Amino acid sequence: MRKIFIFTVILMLAAGGFAQSEVVTKPQKFYIAKNPSPSEYITMFVTDSITKWQQKGMFEPTAEYQKRVTTQTRQQLVDRLTKIAADKFLVDYKKSKLPTLNASLRDYDADNQTFLMNTSEYGQMIVPVPLSAAPAFQQSWQLDKNKTEFYIDGDNVKLKKMAFTSQGQTYWYDNSQQATFASVDVNINFAPIDIDIPSGGNNTGRQNIGGGTITVGESDVDVNIPTTNVVNDNTFVVIIANEKYQKEVPVSFAVNDGRTFNKYCNKTLGIPDKHIHYVENATLNNIKFEIKWLKDVLTVNNGNAKAIVYYSGHGIPDEANGNAYILPVDGYGSDPTTGYSLDDLYNQLGNTNAVSVTYFIDACFSGAKKEGGVVVASKCVTVKAKTGILQGNSVVFSAATEDETAYIYKEKSHGMFTYFLLKKLQETAGNVNYKELADYVQSEVRKTSLVENSKKQTPTVTPSFSVNEIWGKWNFNL
Repeated sequence: MRKIFIFTVILMLAAGGFAQSEVVTKPQKFYIAKNPSPSEYITMFVTDSITKWQQKGMFEPTAEYQKRVTTQTRQQLVDRLTKIAADKFLVDYKKSKLPTLNASLRDYDADNQTFLMNTSEYGQMIVPVPLSAAPAFQQSWQLDKNKTEFYIDGDNVKLKKMAFTSQGQTYWYDNSQQATFASVDVNINFAPIDIDIPSGGNNTGRQNIGGGTITVGESDVDVNIPTTNVVNDNTFVVIIANEKYQKEVPVSFAVNDGRTFNKYCNKTLGIPDKHIHYVENATLNNIKFEIKWLKDVLTVNNGNAKAIVYYSGHGIPDEANGNAYILPVDGYGSDPTTGYSLDDLYNQLGNTNAVSVTYFIDACFSGAKKEGGVVVASKCVTVKAKTGILQGNSVVFSAATEDETAYIYKEKSHGMFTYFLLKKLQETAGNVNYKELADYVQSEVRKTSLVENSKKQTPTVTPSFSVNEIWGKWNFNL
């Protein structure tokens, strides 16, 4: 039987009020024996840890468990564990690779004051050594393996730094300017957890032992995402998911909205990863940059490309003129000039000669929060905002009418509009025309909002004048 080592990391995630979480990892001997890729190693690490963390403790009250284990808190923990696992992978990788690492000195370039070095594992590299120190370096130098550093790029490990010493001085091969941490997209789909909750009573001296079931974890639309073999390489996407605001209340589940919509775009609609720009907690400059990228892409494709823009977060009105604005995470709900106007968004992309531009806006522009109440505490009423004038071949799917609130669907850990948008894409594997999608989302959101919130929420669809007669026949897969 293989001996298993336990490495424990104590995490305190204040945002969710977590208990301490024990992280179980595998030993460096396992790494050497199995030689896993970064994604395999990280998946093993995260899966082991999350599986243990999401178990209900024997003495843990159900209410506390439901508070501790949610889609949001699990994703936060997955993100942190991914970084921990990546760091540990590099430690084990270094222990495995350094014993076989050797280097040999080649020529010296006196004009650029650099030595050419050959290494057994990483080929040729350039090591800066001043001209005054070069002769001594040539006579006596050593490779300092302990100072060697690596980094993860995608599913590969690359060399970041390598140190060479001579007469008490250290000289570096330094690739750090090209080296950035790239988190591995580890797709870990955990099944929902079924917990049998006993219920007991005392009736005429007899015990009545029954049971109930609660389901926690991912929503049904976050798992079993349909996949397609079709490559939809003429469609480009910008996804903005704004949840953690610097000056305003957060938007529950906005990041979960954006991440899952991103997966549907890639897996279900067949849009290549490099065609999708996904940004969490975008500032005003982030939004401007991404919209400009999309505008430039549509322009150079000269009438042969489609675009999708998805936004989940706060929207605000300008009380003076009723114009509507997307609120960046560094914006102020009381100051529309810190927002990004829908008119600017529609103008930027509507004049690009695109085949189509589709907007999905899971926000309201009345000044209301998704959880109810208002974005700015000083406001006592909501405002009926104008949602902009569309240009070009465009259609907007909005979460609510101009004076309504776009609510969250707490049970599903999504915005209500986004949940039913994803549900229809899941049920149809993306083979749905816009009219069918609009009818479904409108009907389901209206019914569910009245039950869940006792409030109306009416999604709307607004086409531009040029596509008023044809938008309903558009299909994601065509």
